[in-house]
Amino acid sequence: MIKSQIWRALRLVIDTSLHHKNMSRDEALTLFRHYLWDDSDVVTKEITRYQAWPGQATSYMIGQQEIWRMRNKSEATLGRKYDIRDFHYHVISQGDVPLWHLDDYIKNFYVSCVLSETSDGDTERCFSRQLTA
Repeated sequence: MIKSQIWRALRLVIDTSLHHKNMSRDEALTLFRHYLWDDSDVVTKEITRYQAWPGQATSYMIGQQEIWRMRNKSEATLGRKYDIRDFHYHVISQGDVPLWHLDDYIKNFYVSCVLSETSDGDTERCFSRQLTA
């Protein structure tokens, strides 16, 4: 787990440094080798991907953080009615959409639907509508 966290942190540093701070490919490889003790071809392929796709690692992390924020907010709002499986269903059901759209959908459809469920606990209707961009 720690190695995964270090990998993610290095991705952010290398992604931005390659494109904004003029880091060389060799410097990026050296960072990976120094902090991850990894000399495999996976590292070389990852560096190539970061070079070819500026901002990919950074945008991935921003998306991850935003979805965590939405999840935490939904859980706090719904309390005992919150079910992580339902949250994931609704996030995935939206497909490839902008984060502002996903946030709007989670707040204004998923959370409000669960909060307004009938007294018999019928949440089936919360799964019948799917918005797309």
